[in-house]
Amino acid sequence: MADMLATEGDLQKLIPTVGLDTAKVVLEAATAVVQDAAGQRIVRVVDDVASILGTIESWLQLPQQPVVTVTAVALDGAAVTDYKHHGSRLWRREGWQANLYEPSTVEFTYTHGYASTDQKLQLARSATWMLAKGVVSNPTMLQSESLGDYSYAYQQMAAQMEASPNLQKSLRRAYGIRAGLVRIGGS
Repeated sequence: MADMLATEGDLQKLIPTVGLDTAKVVLEAATAVVQDAAGQRIVRVVDDVASILGTIESWLQLPQQPVVTVTAVALDGAAVTDYKHHGSRLWRREGWQANLYEPSTVEFTYTHGYASTDQKLQLARSATWMLAKGVVSNPTMLQSESLGDYSYAYQQMAAQMEASPNLQKSLRRAYGIRAGLVRIGGS
């Protein structure tokens, strides 16, 4: 099932005439646009498997946040257990590169994002409702209830989001990865 920041019932409360199939397609598209503006998936994902390039640094930033749990980590296919999980990062004394002269791959299984009941999702929910309502209340944007209209609805919502740079900034600020300190040079 696709990510959804609101339910079909939520949209039907705003617009009682919308059908369930239309509501589902439009909400999936609106959720995708909102998460794209935020720069990451913000809906809870359980046991997501991802891999990133390892570094010689002790700290490794995981790509999605907030990180809830990390259940498995491997460095170039070998299980790693000597790490600590702190926020959205992993720490390991030896760093995240198996060989100093070759790139390494760090693969991990983790749960990230906000639970559907988390109050921190309210800005994203509001943006999703706004985008969905704009598409559903203007029938010229969405012609029917078939899945073939999904990409068309998505394009209309993406254009609407681009026209709202303040909302994009708010979503990025609320849910995007924060800047951190970077060590320059070796020591």
